[in-house]
Amino acid sequence: MKQSLFFAGLVFISASSWAQNTEPDVEAEFVASEVFRSGSLVVRTWKDLHFDGQYFGTETVNAGITALAWEFRWKQLSILPGFGASFGSGVHTVPMVTLRWKLETRRWFSQGYAAQSLLRQVVTDEDAGQTIYANVLDNNHISIRLGPTEVGGLWEHTKYRDENEWKGGLRGAVRLGEHFKLIVQSVWPDWEFRGGIAFEK
Repeated sequence: MKQSLFFAGLVFISASSWAQNTEPDVEAEFVASEVFRSGSLVVRTWKDLHFDGQYFGTETVNAGITALAWEFRWKQLSILPGFGASFGSGVHTVPMVTLRWKLETRRWFSQGYAAQSLLRQVVTDEDAGQTIYANVLDNNHISIRLGPTEVGGLWEHTKYRDENEWKGGLRGAVRLGEHFKLIVQSVWPDWEFRGGIAFEK
C-alpha cells in the first residue's frame, strides 16, 4: 500500500512540475487492484531520448524498471526501444531491455509495454536460491474512441506475479479535461478489477 501511494504521488508531482511547460513531454499512468499495482512514467529528456520508468507491485514483489529509450516515429505509430535495469524487493538487480509502443489516431488508440531481463531475476525459491528470467507484457490494449471515452480489449503477462499466467480482459477510459483520464480495467482468469488515472502533457 505504501508503494502504491508513493508511485501515485510521483505521478502527480511529475504532472504538476511540467504543467506549464511544453517540453519535455510527460506521460504517466497508475492502476491498482487489491492484489496488483502497475505504474509508468515516460519523460522526454532530449530530442527523442526518453526516461522510461515502470513499476509492478504484488503481494510478494515490488519491482521497478528504469531505462533510457529512443523514440522512432512512423505516421501515428511511436516505438521506444530502451535499455536499463530492474530492481526492488523480492527480485535481484539486473539489466533489462524494454520496448514501448503507441498508436494513436482519431478513432483508435493502442499502446503496450514489454521488458526482458538479461539475467535471472525473480526469486522463486529463496531457500534453494532458485531464480528465473523476468519478462513482462503490461498495459497492452487496442481501444476504440467514442467521444471522450475509450473502450477495448487488453492482454498482459508478467513473471513478477505468482500466477505467472496470461491474462486478458477489458479496458475503459474517460478523458477529464485536456490532460487527465480515469481508467478502469477488468481482467481474468481469477477476476480482478482495477482503477486508476493517467496524465499526459
